Amino acid sequence: PVLARPPDHLIRRRGAALGQPAVRGDQAGERADQPVRTEPQGGLGPLQLRVGFRQVTALQVHGVSESVTEQLTSAVSVALAAVHLERGDLPEAHAQLKRAEAALRICPDRLVCAIACLITAHCRLAEGRAPAVFEMIRRARQDWSPPGWLELRLIILESRAHVLAGDIPAAVAAARSADPRSVPEAAAALAHAWLASGDCPAARTALDD
Repeated sequence: PVLARPPDHLIRRRGAALGQPAVRGDQAGERADQPVRTEPQGGLGPLQLRVGFRQVTALQVHGVSESVTEQLTSAVSVALAAVHLERGDLPEAHAQLKRAEAALRICPDRLVCAIACLITAHCRLAEGRAPAVFEMIRRARQDWSPPGWLELRLIILESRAHVLAGDIPAAVAAARSADPRSVPEAAAALAHAWLASGDCPAARTALDD
């Protein structure tokens, strides 16, 4: 899993600012009212994403400023990218990330940009490109301190990227810094690192603690 509550929060935040309901989907053949469910990371509960571009267009037609429209477009595209990544559809995830990038050039949003970097990093991990993962993590953190929930996901992703790069000590250190005793995803990352080193007892301990 990649993202849970954050994209939904972003979409509702922008919709609420306009007095609009959560944006609903009309992408890749989905019905406009069809919810897409992704599993959470970090125990935040299931996420129902109703996202797309139909309402964004409608808002523009009804006189909403271009900057607000682009804010909605970037948040919607990032959320859709997360959904496509969950489904294993990397080409469509990349296409949505490009849309988000274009919208963010018009109306920058640091949080949406950082989440886009996180999703891009997951795509790079799936492609086996560890250096590109580290670069996306660096961009997500650049010039600010990400909120705790986002930093946690970056650390866990960093651990997995270290495993991909063959640096097991760094992978273990990163996973341990994410508090594996209380964060299941961090425990899973720690176990993954130990398994990659061939230490099955340590991996079992990481999951049992």
